Amino acid sequence: MREKNRNSIEKCIKRLPQFTTMNVIDGQAGLMSYSSLIFYSLTIDNILNIIVLLILAAVSIATLTGENGILTRAQDAKTDTEIAEEKEAIGIAYNGVMADNKGNGVSAGELQDELISNGYNVTASGSNPITVKFNDSQRVYTVDNNGNIEISDGNEDNDGTTLVEMFIAGESCENPDNCDNEEHLHVADYLKYTPSDSTASTADMEDNPLKSQYTGVEDTQTYTVNSNTKWQVIGLSEDRQHVLLTTESPIQRDGADPYLKLGGAESYIYCKKVLDGICSIYANDDLADEVRSITIEDITNVLGITIDKERNIAYKTADENETELPYQGFFGTDNQYLYKSTDYAPENYVIEQYNDTSYTRKATGSVANILSATRETIDQSAYMIPYTESSIVDSNSAIYDVLFSGTTEENNFAKSYWLASPGVGVGSDYAIFAPGSVYDGHAAAGGYYLFYSHGVRYAVSLAVRPVVSLKSEIKGSEIERDVASTSDIWDGKVPDLEGESLGRADAGQV
Repeated sequence: MREKNRNSIEKCIKRLPQFTTMNVIDGQAGLMSYSSLIFYSLTIDNILNIIVLLILAAVSIATLTGENGILTRAQDAKTDTEIAEEKEAIGIAYNGVMADNKGNGVSAGELQDELISNGYNVTASGSNPITVKFNDSQRVYTVDNNGNIEISDGNEDNDGTTLVEMFIAGESCENPDNCDNEEHLHVADYLKYTPSDSTASTADMEDNPLKSQYTGVEDTQTYTVNSNTKWQVIGLSEDRQHVLLTTESPIQRDGADPYLKLGGAESYIYCKKVLDGICSIYANDDLADEVRSITIEDITNVLGITIDKERNIAYKTADENETELPYQGFFGTDNQYLYKSTDYAPENYVIEQYNDTSYTRKATGSVANILSATRETIDQSAYMIPYTESSIVDSNSAIYDVLFSGTTEENNFAKSYWLASPGVGVGSDYAIFAPGSVYDGHAAAGGYYLFYSHGVRYAVSLAVRPVVSLKSEIKGSEIERDVASTSDIWDGKVPDLEGESLGRADAGQV
């Protein structure tokens, strides 16, 4: 082969590096022709292969992920199975509660407790239908009074997080005192709750709860809504279906004296009517299921304390060992008082004094009854919890600040308040009757004795504190956050704790 031809071939090969495996024949023109054909043939084949592969890939993806794809159908099947399992869980729980209640219906709280005890993380609320939310899957179901279960269609009524769910979420918060998560709700958080009637007054009530028949004193007393009242969260109701609010401070009576005076047998018999009646001026039917006076049960509930009346002990509800807490309570047949013929009974007093026949008379004072085994007894029901004990509640906690600040001697007992929790105390030779109270380090049922079985009567003054039980379905978007007051309306106030003697009873002897 000539030298010049060899050089031409080498140059051509450099121009076609992608075809170095080809057998190149002698002659430049021939080589160029072959290389063009081979390049063309390979390019068309590659393009066709790529197109075929893309088509096959598209078909495969559609088969896997399309509306009727394998993966979609598998996910739908998984979801359908989970829904069926959740519905079955609701049905089993519902029927279990219905059986326990002997066919007398199922409440949201009972259904929730049953599902939780069966191992499900749920929140239930409302009634007919009850709404059940599985917190892990976020699916929501409704259960009507006939036990029919439907999955929610996700309509607008179910959009948003309820206050109950926000509080439950907040319970696991690592820093509740400085939490900036808007989806959390904590004890002591402020909410803009407002009553329906901003001018409501006890004086306008058809059956005024503050007339002397109910309070036991002649003083004219009136409460009117204060539109500047601030409201704070204290926790969930015992069935965990409602967020509970109370006022930043107790509410004040109209006039110079901000305290409510109660006395005598009336204070024991009617304290719930009086206190609940006052607090009802703050009602809002759109937001709250009820507005009433705070009770000893509210306090033990939000403090997480169980009162075991059969064993006369108190312990933290979450404490599996039931370690006894500081507590004074006396229940059972060993703590009864046997009426004497010279005694007075509060029930007899209101029957004779006000012709209130809704109560049953206690035993008469006849000689036969003095000697008879049929003489009436009354069980002790008073008890108290020392809230200044650290084992009861941390004095630096948010709940202590809301419920107990300003109620001890260092603050002149200024914010001490009544509880709608009447109780009976039993002494060695008498029984004593009173409403409940939060005062001087003790939260008590039957805390301030105002009527004695030997006929002595007293009256004292304390403040009033409402509790609002918000509707379970209320969402965080339906009620705004609020901030603390800039001043303390109870600064410098001092209740009349010495007591006013009302003399011996002139009616009500047994």
